Amino acid sequence: MTWLCGIFALLIGLAVYHFNRARTLFGIRIVSTRTSSDNVPETRHKYVDDNEKLASLLRESNKHVTVFISIDVHAWELDRTKITDIGMSAWYSGGNDDNVVLSRHWQIEENKLLKDRYMLNDPDIFTFGKTELISESQIAQKIDYIFESLGAGCQRTVIVGHGIRSTLDLLEKFWEPPGSEVIILDTQIIWQLQNHQSNKVTLETALISASDLSYNVHFLHNTGNNARFILNLLQEQGAMSKRF
Repeated sequence: MTWLCGIFALLIGLAVYHFNRARTLFGIRIVSTRTSSDNVPETRHKYVDDNEKLASLLRESNKHVTVFISIDVHAWELDRTKITDIGMSAWYSGGNDDNVVLSRHWQIEENKLLKDRYMLNDPDIFTFGKTELISESQIAQKIDYIFESLGAGCQRTVIVGHGIRSTLDLLEKFWEPPGSEVIILDTQIIWQLQNHQSNKVTLETALISASDLSYNVHFLHNTGNNARFILNLLQEQGAMSKRF
């Protein structure tokens, strides 16, 4: 009987050992799972995409006069810190000049002789006004003047671009957007959302796909003309956003 009691005690001891080990491992797993879950950030704010922002801005333009200012920048392909020319256009929505678009084009004097071999750019074909030759030190002054003069009397100012983040990155050395109240829209992102596409498209491709938009393909690849076409594209996208 003694040896039976010994075997019985041994079996009970092994059972207790494995039970305690399993409980310990399970406890560690619970702690580990809870820790990793605690590290996942909560999403407290709904992302508002550019297409929704555009539709909202246009719906409210009868209450808040809005100026949309497009920017296009070209930099030398061998040194992206050297800007060769800048284009800007402005369109008022909700004001008396709802159908008027104003455009500007500046060529940078220090870099006017820098030519690209692979990137398309033609600084000499601006068709919506006269090209102005300015120095690098005047870039911020010229852009700020556009925002201050055209934004006066407007409740909202919107910066527009096709691939606007890249455009603002090129300008970062010379100019920054005026304040946190400025809204930013990207016609490239709007195109992707409206056409249910994930791939980025060039401005030319976006213009081609806009059936109600007329433009001259020969005037593309000039920042002044491109800025104008970006606003034309935005107006077309605004009409489409109302149907979403």
